[in-house]
Amino acid sequence: MVEPEIDTIEVGATPEAVWGVLDDSTILGRVLPGCESIVRLAPDRFAAVIATRVQFLTVRSDVVATLHDADPPRHLRLVLEGRPRGLGGSFRLDVPFDISPIGPGRSSVSYSVALELAGSLAGFGGPALTDALRHQVGELVGNLEREIRPSGRDVAGSGNIAGSPDTAAASPDASGSPDSADA
Repeated sequence: MVEPEIDTIEVGATPEAVWGVLDDSTILGRVLPGCESIVRLAPDRFAAVIATRVQFLTVRSDVVATLHDADPPRHLRLVLEGRPRGLGGSFRLDVPFDISPIGPGRSSVSYSVALELAGSLAGFGGPALTDALRHQVGELVGNLEREIRPSGRDVAGSGNIAGSPDTAAASPDASGSPDSADA
């Protein structure tokens, strides 16, 4: 098996602030591209509807996200398991995040994307889907700074780590194109 490529992005936020975004479903729903809805099911588990642009259409998936190997605020492995609407099969996306301070108010966020496809989804266009999801995860990491910086707040103390269920509705598919379909 080929090891996934590791990407790194520097953000203008402390590791604690980055961690706070990844742990708060309301904020996570705002920074995760394609997230149409997200609900916290347990302190380490979310349910979401995520739209992903693949070639000429938008694939919407019902997803359960689970946080593993949590070492606040340094490491987290996000596992997304889901089924696309209108397509047979399922997927499992494994995204480890390593967050390191690199200076006052700055962090380095390293991540990789490993995708497993099953059923007819595997024949749908695995490489294209992998590239699309990798791009979405990259956007998520890039959006962290945008979410944290304008408010000037440190979201690490959001209180959701032991949290009661919360809900967020994120913006719909940003493409706004008419070819968006529940596929």
